[in-house]
Order: sequence, then C-alpha cells, then structure tokens
Amino acid sequence: MLCATLVAPGGTASAQNLEPFYYSDDASLTAGAVTATTRDGGAAWYNPAGLGAQHRAQVDLSGSTYGLRFRPVSGAITGALPGASVKVDLTGFDVISAPSAVSYVRAVSRRVTLAFGAFVTDRDVRSSTEESRQDIAGPAATGFYRQRFDLTLDRTTYQLGPAIGVALSETVRLGFAIFVGYTSQSVLFQYLLEAQAQGGMTSAHAFGLSQIRSATQALGGMATAGLQWDFAPGWSLGALLRSPQLSLASWANGTTVELLASTSTGTAGQANLTLTPPPAGAPLELMAPPRLTLGLARTFGDSYLALEVEVAAPLDNEARGIHRRWTVNGRLGGRWQATRRVALGLGVFTDLAPQPAGGDAFSERVDYFGGTLGLSFRTQLALVKDPRPDALVLVTTISLRYALGVGQFQGIAVDAAGNAAAQPVSVLYQEVVPYLGSSLLF
Repeated sequence: MLCATLVAPGGTASAQNLEPFYYSDDASLTAGAVTATTRDGGAAWYNPAGLGAQHRAQVDLSGSTYGLRFRPVSGAITGALPGASVKVDLTGFDVISAPSAVSYVRAVSRRVTLAFGAFVTDRDVRSSTEESRQDIAGPAATGFYRQRFDLTLDRTTYQLGPAIGVALSETVRLGFAIFVGYTSQSVLFQYLLEAQAQGGMTSAHAFGLSQIRSATQALGGMATAGLQWDFAPGWSLGALLRSPQLSLASWANGTTVELLASTSTGTAGQANLTLTPPPAGAPLELMAPPRLTLGLARTFGDSYLALEVEVAAPLDNEARGIHRRWTVNGRLGGRWQATRRVALGLGVFTDLAPQPAGGDAFSERVDYFGGTLGLSFRTQLALVKDPRPDALVLVTTISLRYALGVGQFQGIAVDAAGNAAAQPVSVLYQEVVPYLGSSLLF
C-alpha cells in the first residue's frame, strides 16, 4: 500500500555529495585537489600532514554564503484511473546558506604545528509542495482524481576537532586528526490521494494519506592520517586515509501515519489507520565507509598543478537505508600566482554516486560533474613593532563552484486503490555555490 512504498528510510535524507563545500582557499580554487599541497587551516580536514610545513599562526574563515540547487523531477508521482492520467512534478529549487569552516593554526616548534577546525560538511535544504487534480467526465461516470505532495528536508552536519602536523624532515611530513561529528535533521513528508466517481445510482470515494514527520540528531566520530612527501624537486605526493565514520549515539522522535479509507453506495465504508514510531538506532553504527585519497602535485614556484584520486569502500547498513558500493572520484586543479598579490585558480571534479541504481521510493542516484573558478588576493602589512613587510598578511579568496548532476530519481506510480509501484525517472540537476574566504597570517 501507500506507506509500504513511500516510506523510504534514508531515502530523501541520504547524502549525495561527499564534499559539497570547500574548507580552504586553495581547495575552492582547485576543485579540492589539495591533498599533496595543502598548508593552511584547511589542512586539518584535507591532509593534516600539510600543517608540518606551516610555521606561522593563521586564522581561516571560509564560507559558501548562498548556494542555489536546481533539482526538478518531472513525473515524480503518477496516477491513473480509467479515462484519466495525472502526475506530480517536483520543482526542486532551493537556496542554501551555510558557513563552511573556521580553523586556527599554531606552530609550537620548528617541526610541530597544531590546529583546530570546525567544518560544515553537509548542508541540505529541500522543499516542495505540488498539487494536481484531474476531472473525469465520461459516458459511464464522472468525478475527479486529486494528488498532493509535500516535502521539507533540513539537514546539517558539523565536524570539529584537533589536528597535528609533524615535519619528520625537510621533505616528509605526517599528520593526524580526530573529529567529532554532529548531525541534525528534520523531515516532513506527506502524500495525499483522493478519488471520487459517480455513475447512475452508484458513487464511490477513496482517500489515502501517508505522512512522515521526524527529527533526528546523531553524534559520531572519525579519524584521519595523512602523508606529504616532496620526493623530487618540484614534485609532491600526498595521501590521506579517513577511517569509517561511526555513529556513537542518536536520538529520534516523530511518527509515520498511514490512513486509507473508502466508501461506495450500498456497501459499508472501510478505514485503516496505522501509527508507527521512528526506528531506534543501534548504540554503535557505521554511517560512512573508509576513504583513501592519493594526490600528485607539480609546483612551479608559487604556482602548482595537482591531480588526485579518491576511493571509497562499500558499506551496507540496512537499518539506516545506507547501501554504498565501491566509488572512485577524481579532481584536477591548478593555482597560478599571476602577480605577487593575485592568484588565479581553476579546477574540475567528479562526484559519482556511491549508492547503486534503484532503491527505495524518493531515493536518488545522481552523478555530479563540475568545476571551480576563482581569484585570491594577498595583502602584506608591516606593523609598528615588526617592520617586516609580511608581518601581517590578509588573504581574500572568491570563487564559484558549478556542478551538473545526471542520474535517476525513484518515483512512484499510484492507482485509486492506494497501490504504489516504483517508477524510475531520469533527472538533470544543477548546483551553483559561491565561496568567500578570509585568512589572517601573523
């Protein structure tokens, strides 16, 4: 019936992008290809080994102030009656606003540097309300067929924790970080189906409602270990291993409601109401698989070109509706120091979906392909007590990230009796996310 198909644990709430935002200036300029080159506050996330090459105190504040996501789905829900066919489209235009990262870096010796960072690694807002009605007028019967769909999703994930980078030598650096993650999510999903027909002395009326209302919070953790090796003049190799992400505790409240009712002339009416609480999570669960990133960079003075590949392992968590397969993504980016003050950046990336095709209703599998373009401005200031021209350095970075998503949305086809079947729908999504970053070196 309706809820058996519509209720998709983790369906509309499943994260798609592995890295939807950027957490450092260089990452925003090069599409995130910084594993072998990162040195700033973002190194706490991208590769803590890079902290070993940073000998100045630094404060970084970066953010994707406003982003636009276009995710239309034509025919997400379709319905059919004799003589009538109706569909519900999801408009899918959402505006997101989220600060991405705040980090502080401090060198405690010539070879050891510490950092602390707070990163918004997931921010999604999705809202859609659609309604359609089809009147039926035929020689045998008249009536109408109405559907209404409401969806509101709001999810944010924070990762914060310390990192350390150690320079073992002039060419080899190691780094480690531990992050505590907190996710907050609220979902309202509602689907209404109503049909009425009348012919001669007989009339019939059917009504169905499926509703999910939930609010969840989860606390988890993960660790990272990184390496940077300058194996030849102008060449650097980087590696980062992320541990599986664990859910240490979770809290949920809400209700799933299913209501089906029908009446017809000469028969007794029928009604069925079901209330289901949200499933309880296990005390310790795997929420994301381990990931390995390998990067290679060629430097030309203050400029560089970087290429990296990231591999994510498979993971299945039936209770959370998580099904991920082996996934390989790539990033290619370059940063060109055009003048002493101005740097240009350009990068391309892939973000292939980790989940297989199909799945629960309203789940989606979308492969993203995109690029970044940006500028960075550097201002050096001398201080009264420190006459060096770079005693205080201000860095401002502006960039734009664009992504095109191609894939499949798992829609449904519903009949007047409330029976629903899966119906794959091809989709084309677009994302436009600007980046504004400020750094202070002292």
